[in-house]
Amino acid sequence: MIQLVANEDHQLAFLQAIWPTEDGDDNFEQVLAAGNGYRSHGIAVPARSYTQNVIAPDSTAEEKLTPSPLHGMRVAIKDNYHISGTKTSIGNRAYYEAYSVRNDTADVVMRLLNAGVHVVGKVHLSSFAMMEHPMQSVDYQAPFNPRGDGYLITGGSSGASAAAVATYDWLDFSICSDTTGSARIPAFQVGVFGFRPSTNYISGKGLVKAWPAFDTPAWMGRDLGIFPHILRALHPPESKAELASASSVEILYPTDFIPKNSPSQEQAMDDFIKDMVKSTECAHRRISIKEDWAKASPVGEKDLEQYLYNAKIPGNPRPCSIVTEVVKWYWTLGSQVTLQEHEEMMNRLSVFKAWFVDYYMNESKTTIIALHIDKVQPRYRNQYPGNNNPNVPSIRPTFLAAILGALELAIPISQIPYHSVITGETEELPVVVSLLGPSGDDMNLLQWSLGVFRASGRPTTVKTGKTAL
Repeated sequence: MIQLVANEDHQLAFLQAIWPTEDGDDNFEQVLAAGNGYRSHGIAVPARSYTQNVIAPDSTAEEKLTPSPLHGMRVAIKDNYHISGTKTSIGNRAYYEAYSVRNDTADVVMRLLNAGVHVVGKVHLSSFAMMEHPMQSVDYQAPFNPRGDGYLITGGSSGASAAAVATYDWLDFSICSDTTGSARIPAFQVGVFGFRPSTNYISGKGLVKAWPAFDTPAWMGRDLGIFPHILRALHPPESKAELASASSVEILYPTDFIPKNSPSQEQAMDDFIKDMVKSTECAHRRISIKEDWAKASPVGEKDLEQYLYNAKIPGNPRPCSIVTEVVKWYWTLGSQVTLQEHEEMMNRLSVFKAWFVDYYMNESKTTIIALHIDKVQPRYRNQYPGNNNPNVPSIRPTFLAAILGALELAIPISQIPYHSVITGETEELPVVVSLLGPSGDDMNLLQWSLGVFRASGRPTTVKTGKTAL
Protein backbone atom coordinates (compact mmCIF):
# COMPACT_ATOMS: atom_id res chain seq x y z
CA MET A 1 0.00 0.00 0.00
CA ILE A 2 1.26 3.49 -0.88
CA GLN A 3 1.74 5.70 2.15
CA LEU A 4 0.77 9.29 1.39
CA VAL A 5 1.44 12.50 3.25
CA ALA A 6 -0.76 15.52 2.44
CA ASN A 7 1.24 18.77 2.48
CA GLU A 8 -0.06 22.32 2.34
CA ASP A 9 1.31 24.67 -0.31
CA HIS A 10 0.91 27.83 1.75
CA GLN A 11 3.49 29.71 -0.37
CA LEU A 12 1.34 29.31 -3.53
CA ALA A 13 4.27 27.80 -5.42
CA PHE A 14 2.33 25.00 -7.13
CA LEU A 15 -0.10 25.27 -10.04
CA GLN A 16 -0.87 21.53 -10.14
CA ALA A 17 -0.42 18.63 -7.78
CA ILE A 18 0.06 15.48 -9.87
CA TRP A 19 0.32 11.74 -9.30
CA PRO A 20 1.33 8.77 -11.50
CA THR A 21 -1.57 6.85 -13.02
CA GLU A 22 -1.88 3.10 -12.55
CA ASP A 23 -1.35 2.19 -16.21
CA GLY A 24 2.43 2.02 -15.81
CA ASP A 25 3.12 4.12 -18.91
CA ASP A 26 4.68 7.12 -17.14
CA ASN A 27 1.42 9.02 -17.34
CA PHE A 28 0.26 11.44 -14.66
CA GLU A 29 -3.03 12.92 -13.56
CA GLN A 30 -3.90 16.02 -11.62
CA VAL A 31 -4.65 15.55 -7.94
CA LEU A 32 -7.81 17.50 -7.14
CA ALA A 33 -7.03 18.21 -3.51
CA ALA A 34 -7.50 21.68 -2.09
CA GLY A 35 -5.35 22.94 0.74
CA ASN A 36 -6.58 24.62 3.89
CA GLY A 37 -5.07 28.01 3.11
CA TYR A 38 -6.25 30.68 0.69
CA ARG A 39 -6.04 29.32 -2.86
CA SER A 40 -3.44 26.77 -1.83
CA HIS A 41 -3.10 23.22 -3.13
CA GLY A 42 -2.85 20.06 -1.13
CA ILE A 43 0.26 18.28 -2.45
CA ALA A 44 0.15 14.48 -2.29
CA VAL A 45 3.63 13.30 -1.37
CA PRO A 46 4.60 9.63 -0.96
CA ALA A 47 6.28 8.67 2.29
CA ARG A 48 10.05 8.32 1.95
CA SER A 49 9.83 4.84 3.47
CA TYR A 50 7.79 3.90 0.40
CA THR A 51 9.61 5.70 -2.43
CA GLN A 52 13.10 4.73 -1.26
CA ASN A 53 12.19 1.05 -1.45
CA VAL A 54 10.28 1.01 -4.72
CA ILE A 55 12.25 -0.25 -7.71
CA ALA A 56 10.83 0.20 -11.21
CA PRO A 57 9.80 -3.16 -12.73
CA ASP A 58 11.83 -2.49 -15.89
CA SER A 59 15.06 -1.77 -13.94
CA THR A 60 18.17 -3.70 -14.91
CA ALA A 61 19.82 -6.07 -12.46
CA GLU A 62 22.59 -3.50 -11.89
CA GLU A 63 20.04 -0.74 -11.22
CA LYS A 64 18.27 -2.92 -8.69
CA LEU A 65 21.54 -3.53 -6.84
CA THR A 66 22.84 0.06 -7.09
CA PRO A 67 19.94 2.49 -7.57
CA SER A 68 20.60 6.15 -8.37
CA PRO A 69 21.47 8.39 -5.38
CA LEU A 70 18.37 10.35 -6.42
CA HIS A 71 16.14 7.32 -5.91
CA GLY A 72 13.16 8.23 -3.72
CA MET A 73 13.70 11.99 -3.88
CA ARG A 74 10.83 14.39 -4.59
CA VAL A 75 10.96 17.02 -7.32
CA ALA A 76 8.73 19.86 -8.54
CA ILE A 77 8.66 20.70 -12.25
CA LYS A 78 8.30 24.21 -13.67
CA ASP A 79 5.11 24.43 -15.72
CA ASN A 80 6.84 25.02 -19.03
CA TYR A 81 7.73 21.31 -19.26
CA HIS A 82 5.26 18.86 -20.80
CA ILE A 83 4.19 15.89 -18.66
CA SER A 84 1.95 13.21 -20.15
CA GLY A 85 -1.59 13.34 -18.76
CA THR A 86 -1.39 17.00 -17.72
CA LYS A 87 -1.79 20.40 -19.35
CA THR A 88 0.98 22.98 -19.63
CA SER A 89 0.28 26.62 -18.75
CA ILE A 90 3.65 28.43 -19.14
CA GLY A 91 2.10 30.84 -16.63
CA ASN A 92 -0.65 32.05 -18.99
CA ARG A 93 -4.35 31.17 -18.69
CA ALA A 94 -5.08 31.66 -22.39
CA TYR A 95 -2.28 29.25 -23.32
CA TYR A 96 -3.53 26.72 -20.77
CA GLU A 97 -7.07 26.87 -22.17
CA ALA A 98 -5.95 26.78 -25.81
CA TYR A 99 -4.06 23.48 -25.64
CA SER A 100 -5.22 20.01 -24.64
CA VAL A 101 -3.77 17.46 -22.24
CA ARG A 102 -0.32 16.33 -23.31
CA ASN A 103 0.49 12.77 -24.33
CA ASP A 104 4.27 13.28 -24.19
CA THR A 105 6.75 13.90 -21.39
CA ALA A 106 9.85 16.11 -21.52
CA ASP A 107 13.18 14.27 -21.72
CA VAL A 108 14.38 15.84 -18.46
CA VAL A 109 11.35 14.53 -16.58
CA MET A 110 11.66 11.06 -18.11
CA ARG A 111 15.31 10.80 -17.10
CA LEU A 112 14.47 11.75 -13.54
CA LEU A 113 11.67 9.19 -13.45
CA ASN A 114 14.15 6.58 -14.69
CA ALA A 115 16.43 7.54 -11.80
CA GLY A 116 13.63 6.83 -9.33
CA VAL A 117 12.66 10.43 -8.59
CA HIS A 118 9.02 11.13 -7.68
CA VAL A 119 7.35 14.13 -9.37
CA VAL A 120 4.89 15.77 -6.95
CA GLY A 121 3.63 18.67 -9.06
CA LYS A 122 4.12 21.53 -11.49
CA VAL A 123 4.97 24.98 -10.18
CA HIS A 124 4.22 28.58 -11.10
CA LEU A 125 6.30 30.65 -13.49
CA SER A 126 6.13 34.20 -14.79
CA SER A 127 3.90 34.49 -17.84
CA PHE A 128 5.60 33.03 -20.94
CA ALA A 129 8.77 32.70 -18.82
CA MET A 130 9.35 36.47 -18.92
CA MET A 131 10.61 38.45 -15.95
CA GLU A 132 7.68 40.03 -14.11
CA HIS A 133 6.94 41.49 -10.68
CA PRO A 134 4.21 39.90 -8.47
CA MET A 135 2.01 42.96 -9.08
CA GLN A 136 2.24 42.23 -12.83
CA SER A 137 1.32 38.56 -12.42
CA VAL A 138 -2.37 38.82 -13.28
CA ASP A 139 -3.20 35.27 -14.41
CA TYR A 140 -1.77 33.27 -11.53
CA GLN A 141 -0.86 34.81 -8.18
CA ALA A 142 2.90 34.96 -7.67
CA PRO A 143 4.43 32.69 -5.00
CA PHE A 144 5.64 34.00 -1.65
CA ASN A 145 9.30 34.15 -0.66
CA PRO A 146 9.84 32.51 2.76
CA ARG A 147 12.98 34.52 3.52
CA GLY A 148 13.10 37.63 5.66
CA ASP A 149 9.72 39.17 6.37
CA GLY A 150 7.88 36.92 3.90
CA TYR A 151 6.96 39.74 1.48
CA LEU A 152 10.08 39.88 -0.68
CA ILE A 153 9.86 38.99 -4.36
CA THR A 154 11.08 35.59 -5.57
CA GLY A 155 12.43 36.81 -8.90
CA GLY A 156 11.55 35.17 -12.18
CA SER A 157 10.71 33.41 -14.18
CA SER A 158 11.41 30.40 -11.94
CA GLY A 159 10.46 32.10 -8.67
CA ALA A 160 8.16 29.31 -7.53
CA SER A 161 10.87 26.72 -8.15
CA ALA A 162 13.08 28.60 -5.69
CA ALA A 163 10.30 29.34 -3.19
CA ALA A 164 9.22 25.70 -3.05
CA VAL A 165 12.65 24.29 -2.17
CA ALA A 166 13.31 27.17 0.26
CA THR A 167 10.06 26.43 2.11
CA TYR A 168 9.28 22.72 2.06
CA ASP A 169 11.51 20.11 3.69
CA TRP A 170 9.48 17.43 1.91
CA LEU A 171 10.76 18.66 -1.49
CA ASP A 172 14.36 17.81 -2.44
CA PHE A 173 14.91 19.91 -5.56
CA SER A 174 13.09 21.60 -8.42
CA ILE A 175 13.55 21.52 -12.16
CA CYS A 176 13.26 24.88 -13.89
CA SER A 177 14.70 26.59 -16.96
CA ASP A 178 17.10 29.45 -17.58
CA THR A 179 17.33 31.86 -20.49
CA THR A 180 18.98 35.06 -19.27
CA GLY A 181 18.67 34.49 -15.52
CA SER A 182 15.45 32.57 -14.85
CA ALA A 183 17.20 30.16 -12.48
CA ARG A 184 20.01 32.34 -11.13
CA ILE A 185 17.89 35.39 -10.24
CA PRO A 186 15.36 33.40 -8.12
CA ALA A 187 18.25 31.55 -6.45
CA PHE A 188 19.69 34.99 -5.66
CA GLN A 189 16.41 36.40 -4.32
CA VAL A 190 15.44 33.34 -2.27
CA GLY A 191 18.83 32.09 -1.11
CA VAL A 192 19.18 28.59 -2.58
CA PHE A 193 21.67 26.86 -4.85
CA GLY A 194 20.85 27.19 -8.55
CA PHE A 195 22.52 25.72 -11.62
CA ARG A 196 22.35 26.76 -15.26
CA PRO A 197 24.10 24.03 -17.32
CA SER A 198 25.97 24.76 -20.53
CA THR A 199 23.61 25.53 -23.40
CA ASN A 200 22.55 22.33 -25.24
CA TYR A 201 24.33 20.18 -22.64
CA ILE A 202 20.99 18.73 -21.51
CA SER A 203 18.07 17.82 -23.76
CA GLY A 204 15.44 20.53 -24.00
CA LYS A 205 12.91 18.31 -25.78
CA GLY A 206 9.52 18.85 -24.19
CA LEU A 207 10.46 22.27 -22.76
CA VAL A 208 8.47 25.22 -24.12
CA LYS A 209 11.25 27.59 -25.16
CA ALA A 210 11.38 31.35 -24.60
CA TRP A 211 14.55 31.97 -26.66
CA PRO A 212 15.82 28.70 -28.16
CA ALA A 213 19.36 30.01 -28.68
CA PHE A 214 19.72 30.68 -24.95
CA ASP A 215 17.25 28.34 -23.22
CA THR A 216 18.45 25.43 -21.11
CA PRO A 217 16.95 23.16 -18.46
CA ALA A 218 18.17 24.14 -14.99
CA TRP A 219 17.53 23.28 -11.35
CA MET A 220 17.56 24.57 -7.78
CA GLY A 221 17.93 22.91 -4.41
CA ARG A 222 19.02 23.28 -0.79
CA ASP A 223 21.83 20.70 -0.98
CA LEU A 224 24.71 21.34 -3.37
CA GLY A 225 25.85 17.77 -2.78
CA ILE A 226 23.05 16.30 -4.89
CA PHE A 227 23.74 18.54 -7.91
CA PRO A 228 26.34 16.20 -9.47
CA HIS A 229 23.85 13.33 -9.15
CA ILE A 230 21.16 15.38 -10.90
CA LEU A 231 23.61 16.19 -13.69
CA ARG A 232 24.53 12.50 -14.09
CA ALA A 233 20.85 11.61 -14.38
CA LEU A 234 20.24 14.26 -17.04
CA HIS A 235 23.49 13.99 -18.99
CA PRO A 236 25.35 10.74 -19.67
CA PRO A 237 28.75 10.59 -17.92
CA GLU A 238 31.73 11.40 -20.07
CA SER A 239 35.45 11.30 -19.48
CA LYS A 240 37.02 14.72 -19.18
CA ALA A 241 40.04 16.07 -17.35
CA GLU A 242 39.12 17.16 -13.84
CA LEU A 243 40.03 20.46 -12.24
CA ALA A 244 42.48 18.68 -9.97
CA SER A 245 45.52 20.93 -10.22
CA ALA A 246 45.37 24.32 -8.52
CA SER A 247 47.70 25.70 -11.18
CA SER A 248 45.12 24.82 -13.84
CA VAL A 249 42.45 27.15 -12.38
CA GLU A 250 42.27 30.93 -12.47
CA ILE A 251 39.47 32.95 -10.87
CA LEU A 252 38.54 36.20 -12.61
CA TYR A 253 36.48 38.82 -10.74
CA PRO A 254 34.87 41.40 -13.09
CA THR A 255 34.62 44.80 -11.43
CA ASP A 256 31.91 45.73 -13.96
CA PHE A 257 29.24 44.08 -11.82
CA ILE A 258 30.28 45.11 -8.31
CA PRO A 259 27.14 46.71 -6.84
CA LYS A 260 27.39 50.34 -5.81
CA ASN A 261 26.99 51.33 -2.15
CA SER A 262 26.84 47.74 -0.91
CA PRO A 263 30.00 47.26 1.16
CA SER A 264 28.68 44.23 3.09
CA GLN A 265 27.90 42.41 -0.14
CA GLU A 266 31.28 43.31 -1.63
CA GLN A 267 33.04 42.11 1.52
CA ALA A 268 31.13 38.80 1.41
CA MET A 269 32.40 38.23 -2.14
CA ASP A 270 35.97 39.19 -1.18
CA ASP A 271 35.88 36.68 1.69
CA PHE A 272 34.50 33.99 -0.61
CA ILE A 273 37.24 34.53 -3.18
CA LYS A 274 39.86 34.40 -0.41
CA ASP A 275 38.42 31.05 0.72
CA MET A 276 38.53 29.68 -2.83
CA VAL A 277 42.13 30.78 -3.29
CA LYS A 278 43.24 29.53 0.14
CA SER A 279 41.61 26.11 -0.22
CA THR A 280 42.86 25.46 -3.78
CA GLU A 281 45.92 27.75 -4.12
CA CYS A 282 44.59 28.82 -7.50
CA ALA A 283 45.41 32.08 -9.23
CA HIS A 284 43.01 35.02 -9.17
CA ARG A 285 42.78 38.57 -10.48
CA ARG A 286 40.32 41.40 -11.05
CA ILE A 287 39.29 42.37 -14.57
CA SER A 288 37.07 44.92 -16.28
CA ILE A 289 35.29 43.48 -19.30
CA LYS A 290 34.33 46.93 -20.55
CA GLU A 291 37.86 48.28 -20.27
CA ASP A 292 39.41 45.19 -21.86
CA TRP A 293 36.93 45.41 -24.75
CA ALA A 294 37.85 49.06 -25.25
CA LYS A 295 41.53 48.07 -25.48
CA ALA A 296 41.31 44.86 -27.48
CA SER A 297 37.95 44.56 -29.24
CA PRO A 298 38.04 43.14 -32.79
CA VAL A 299 35.65 45.84 -34.08
CA GLY A 300 35.65 49.60 -34.31
CA GLU A 301 32.98 50.14 -31.65
CA LYS A 302 34.88 50.35 -28.37
CA ASP A 303 31.89 51.00 -26.09
CA LEU A 304 30.76 47.48 -25.12
CA GLU A 305 27.41 48.58 -23.71
CA GLN A 306 26.55 50.35 -26.94
CA TYR A 307 27.84 47.43 -29.02
CA LEU A 308 25.53 44.99 -27.24
CA TYR A 309 22.71 47.52 -27.03
CA ASN A 310 19.22 46.16 -26.97
CA ALA A 311 19.49 42.50 -28.01
CA LYS A 312 16.24 41.75 -29.76
CA ILE A 313 14.25 38.89 -31.22
CA PRO A 314 12.03 39.68 -34.19
CA GLY A 315 8.38 38.93 -33.76
CA ASN A 316 4.85 40.17 -34.17
CA PRO A 317 2.11 40.87 -31.64
CA ARG A 318 0.41 37.54 -31.04
CA PRO A 319 -3.32 36.89 -30.80
CA CYS A 320 -4.19 36.23 -27.19
CA SER A 321 -7.12 37.17 -24.96
CA ILE A 322 -4.85 38.89 -22.45
CA VAL A 323 -1.14 39.08 -21.77
CA THR A 324 0.67 40.65 -18.87
CA GLU A 325 2.29 44.07 -19.00
CA VAL A 326 5.79 42.63 -19.33
CA VAL A 327 4.87 40.22 -22.13
CA LYS A 328 3.11 43.00 -24.01
CA TRP A 329 6.24 45.16 -23.66
CA TYR A 330 8.45 42.41 -25.12
CA TRP A 331 6.06 41.61 -27.95
CA THR A 332 5.71 45.28 -28.89
CA LEU A 333 9.48 45.66 -28.91
CA GLY A 334 9.89 42.50 -30.98
CA SER A 335 7.34 43.66 -33.54
CA GLN A 336 9.52 46.69 -34.25
CA VAL A 337 12.64 44.65 -35.04
CA THR A 338 13.32 43.54 -38.58
CA LEU A 339 14.88 40.19 -39.41
CA GLN A 340 17.95 42.03 -40.69
CA GLU A 341 18.30 43.88 -37.36
CA HIS A 342 17.94 40.61 -35.46
CA GLU A 343 20.61 38.93 -37.58
CA GLU A 344 22.94 41.88 -36.96
CA MET A 345 22.39 41.62 -33.21
CA MET A 346 23.02 37.86 -33.20
CA ASN A 347 26.21 38.47 -35.17
CA ARG A 348 27.33 41.00 -32.56
CA LEU A 349 26.72 38.46 -29.81
CA SER A 350 28.79 35.91 -31.74
CA VAL A 351 31.64 38.41 -32.12
CA PHE A 352 31.56 39.22 -28.40
CA LYS A 353 31.47 35.52 -27.49
CA ALA A 354 34.48 34.72 -29.69
CA TRP A 355 36.43 37.67 -28.28
CA PHE A 356 35.56 36.81 -24.66
CA VAL A 357 36.54 33.15 -25.00
CA ASP A 358 39.79 34.02 -26.75
CA TYR A 359 40.69 36.82 -24.34
CA TYR A 360 39.80 35.18 -21.01
CA MET A 361 39.27 31.44 -21.45
CA ASN A 362 42.94 30.48 -21.79
CA GLU A 363 43.27 26.86 -22.89
CA SER A 364 46.22 26.32 -20.56
CA LYS A 365 44.00 27.17 -17.59
CA THR A 366 40.40 26.64 -16.58
CA THR A 367 38.85 30.06 -16.08
CA ILE A 368 36.19 30.48 -13.41
CA ILE A 369 34.48 33.87 -13.27
CA ALA A 370 33.11 35.07 -9.92
CA LEU A 371 30.02 37.23 -10.47
CA HIS A 372 27.63 39.40 -8.50
CA ILE A 373 24.18 38.44 -9.79
CA ASP A 374 22.61 41.71 -8.61
CA LYS A 375 22.65 44.15 -5.72
CA VAL A 376 21.39 42.65 -2.46
CA GLN A 377 18.54 44.83 -1.24
CA PRO A 378 14.92 44.32 -0.13
CA ARG A 379 12.51 44.20 -3.07
CA TYR A 380 8.91 43.94 -1.92
CA ARG A 381 6.09 42.16 -3.70
CA ASN A 382 3.66 45.02 -2.93
CA GLN A 383 5.78 47.78 -4.47
CA TYR A 384 4.96 48.22 -8.16
CA PRO A 385 8.22 48.57 -10.15
CA GLY A 386 6.87 50.22 -13.28
CA ASN A 387 8.63 49.38 -16.54
CA ASN A 388 11.59 47.41 -15.21
CA ASN A 389 12.99 46.87 -18.70
CA PRO A 390 14.28 50.37 -19.58
CA ASN A 391 15.37 50.84 -23.16
CA VAL A 392 18.97 51.79 -22.31
CA PRO A 393 22.37 50.27 -23.17
CA SER A 394 23.64 47.76 -20.63
CA ILE A 395 25.48 44.49 -20.15
CA ARG A 396 23.96 42.45 -17.36
CA PRO A 397 25.78 39.74 -15.41
CA THR A 398 23.00 37.20 -16.01
CA PHE A 399 23.29 37.67 -19.78
CA LEU A 400 26.93 36.60 -19.82
CA ALA A 401 26.42 32.83 -19.47
CA ALA A 402 23.59 32.93 -22.01
CA ILE A 403 25.72 34.71 -24.61
CA LEU A 404 28.69 32.41 -23.98
CA GLY A 405 26.62 29.23 -23.79
CA ALA A 406 28.39 28.70 -20.49
CA LEU A 407 27.45 27.06 -17.21
CA GLU A 408 26.81 29.07 -14.06
CA LEU A 409 26.33 28.03 -10.43
CA ALA A 410 24.52 30.33 -7.99
CA ILE A 411 25.80 29.90 -4.44
CA PRO A 412 24.53 31.35 -1.12
CA ILE A 413 27.60 32.60 0.77
CA SER A 414 26.33 34.92 3.49
CA GLN A 415 23.46 36.98 4.90
CA ILE A 416 23.13 40.69 5.61
CA PRO A 417 20.59 42.47 7.83
CA TYR A 418 17.96 44.89 6.60
CA HIS A 419 15.18 46.88 8.21
CA SER A 420 11.82 45.50 7.11
CA VAL A 421 9.04 47.96 6.32
CA ILE A 422 6.65 45.03 6.76
CA THR A 423 7.56 43.87 10.28
CA GLY A 424 9.39 46.98 11.47
CA GLU A 425 12.20 44.71 12.64
CA THR A 426 15.65 43.67 11.47
CA GLU A 427 15.51 40.70 9.10
CA GLU A 428 18.13 38.84 7.05
CA LEU A 429 18.71 38.88 3.29
CA PRO A 430 20.67 36.07 1.61
CA VAL A 431 23.85 36.98 -0.27
CA VAL A 432 24.12 34.80 -3.36
CA VAL A 433 26.91 35.04 -5.93
CA SER A 434 27.76 32.83 -8.88
CA LEU A 435 30.62 31.00 -10.54
CA LEU A 436 30.67 30.88 -14.33
CA GLY A 437 32.71 28.20 -16.05
CA PRO A 438 33.64 27.12 -19.58
CA SER A 439 30.98 25.44 -21.68
CA GLY A 440 31.05 21.67 -21.20
CA ASP A 441 32.88 21.72 -17.85
CA ASP A 442 29.63 21.26 -15.93
CA MET A 443 30.53 18.27 -13.78
CA ASN A 444 34.02 19.56 -13.11
CA LEU A 445 32.78 22.90 -11.83
CA LEU A 446 30.17 21.27 -9.56
CA GLN A 447 32.71 18.93 -8.02
CA TRP A 448 35.35 21.66 -7.75
CA SER A 449 32.86 23.96 -5.98
CA LEU A 450 31.89 21.20 -3.56
CA GLY A 451 35.57 20.64 -2.79
CA VAL A 452 36.09 24.35 -2.14
CA PHE A 453 33.12 24.56 0.21
CA ARG A 454 34.17 21.49 2.17
CA ALA A 455 37.81 22.52 2.40
CA SER A 456 36.94 26.03 3.57
CA GLY A 457 34.28 24.88 6.03
CA ARG A 458 31.45 26.63 4.23
CA PRO A 459 28.02 24.98 4.34
CA THR A 460 26.93 22.99 1.29
CA THR A 461 23.29 23.12 2.39
CA VAL A 462 20.81 25.88 3.19
CA LYS A 463 17.80 25.80 5.48
CA THR A 464 14.10 26.22 4.83
CA GLY A 465 12.28 29.17 6.37
CA LYS A 466 13.14 32.77 7.20
CA THR A 467 16.92 32.44 6.91
CA ALA A 468 18.99 30.43 4.46
CA LEU A 469 22.11 29.96 6.61
